[in-house]
Amino acid sequence: MTENDELNKKKIMTDEEAAVRIQSTYKGFKVRKEIQDEKETKAATRIQANFRGHKTRKELAEKEVYPSNDDDDCPGYSEEEAAAIKIQANFRGHQTRKQLSSNSKVQQ
Repeated sequence: MTENDELNKKKIMTDEEAAVRIQSTYKGFKVRKEIQDEKETKAATRIQANFRGHKTRKELAEKEVYPSNDDDDCPGYSEEEAAAIKIQANFRGHQTRKQLSSNSKVQQ
């Protein structure tokens, strides 16, 4: 056997090796697609939730149950105190979402 014959032999895949390569490529594609679909579902859910909240706040403002003054989110507080309250509330929400996210990852 010549050197060229040996190289050609190494380059040729068996049917089983080819099948394994095709299967692994497809499985990788399938998993990436599932992850993308999951991300899109989460994004759509977030958009829907935000819209529902907006819609509810708008309806409550029209009924005068919810204060409609955008400048005064925290009545009775100075502007600086109201800003601090907003920052604290946003951070608490961030912490809660982060904790819920890590809990859901642990359960999976």
